[in-house]
Amino acid sequence: MGRIKRWHERLWEKFQGMWLFAHLAYGTRRGLWLGMWVTGLTFLLLGMLFGGVNRQIVGAVIGAAAGALLGVLLGGLGGALVGKLTLPSQADVSLTIELADEQECYTPGQVIEGEIRIASQNMLKISGGEAYLLCRGIYVHHKDGQDAADDPDFMRTPHLYNVQRICSVPPRVLRPGASAAYAFQTEIPEDALPTHRGYACSVRWGLYATLNVSDTSHTRKYRELMVEAIPPTFNGTTFKSSQETNACQLTLTLPRVVCAERESIEGILRVSPLEDFEAVEVRVLLLRIESTHEGSGEIVYISTWDPDSGRFQARMQPGDEGTMYVWLEDEVDLGEDIHFSLAEPVTYRFRLNVPGQCRPTFSTNEGQVIWKVAGIVARDGWPDARVFHEVIVHTGASQQVLLEEVSPSP
Repeated sequence: MGRIKRWHERLWEKFQGMWLFAHLAYGTRRGLWLGMWVTGLTFLLLGMLFGGVNRQIVGAVIGAAAGALLGVLLGGLGGALVGKLTLPSQADVSLTIELADEQECYTPGQVIEGEIRIASQNMLKISGGEAYLLCRGIYVHHKDGQDAADDPDFMRTPHLYNVQRICSVPPRVLRPGASAAYAFQTEIPEDALPTHRGYACSVRWGLYATLNVSDTSHTRKYRELMVEAIPPTFNGTTFKSSQETNACQLTLTLPRVVCAERESIEGILRVSPLEDFEAVEVRVLLLRIESTHEGSGEIVYISTWDPDSGRFQARMQPGDEGTMYVWLEDEVDLGEDIHFSLAEPVTYRFRLNVPGQCRPTFSTNEGQVIWKVAGIVARDGWPDARVFHEVIVHTGASQQVLLEEVSPSP
């Protein structure tokens, strides 16, 4: 009996890609034991009964042998028929994407290793499958000629930036309870766009696996990856922007223009009056600007936003081509009802906090996201005096944290 079982195992491994044979072999295995122990025993008893009447011992032996043989044939054919008619459904299949090194985020140029694992409690026919490393962007703008602040209807434009096949699953048949794993290794491109979870502009990375379970059924699995934005390097100790109006000159000074999410941006706003005037308020803002190259040429200043419904309150003004959405991420009030005197400059120090929302600076042909620090002096009955300086926000390690880690202990 042990030889028969070993022979059957070798035959199974050799012909597992043959769908009908696999069902027949599986059914025959079950039918073998069922036929010998149930049907064979039944025919043994019947053979003994009728053989004792007619041919005694010879009849009993012949009846038992016939019962065992008949049980094997019926069990094998029945198993093949039932297996052929009851294909596994999509819910019966377990498809997972497992990574060798679980990380919260990955960097451009980093190698990712893992495996695609398939399992099923039923007999499973696999026609084939594939896995990919994907990067796609989605750009959103409200329809042309529509008031963006009045229950807007958005247009979504997807764009595929990276499609890299990392693994193929060959056709085969899995026995009930068995599993199969297919290893993969892939590298995130050196020039990879960063993950960005914005509203008008978003970029997502992920591993996508698809499995053809039968001729008509497909199983899919997606696992998102976060790819960091690598900070650029700038030389210089300070960065300045100036803007002059009839009333004053504004100068914005920043010690650095590259920062990580959850860091603080410190700076100085200098107001140099060119005449005596009264200011309603002085403040600095941190703005995030998402721009798409589609739309009717409008600037939309967002005041409140519901990310679930996509509705928001905003004010609009004409702009250049495309659509620009402006979010206020942080602000600091530096003073109200201030009198400025000619030739008496006033200096204000400030600190703005960058939120941690996975929304770094990035740019593509379809859209871009930039961050700006704005200094504003507001006057009654006059246009605001404004000065801007762009900053680059990344999602890598905080430079402040790194400095604390390498600084010597007291």
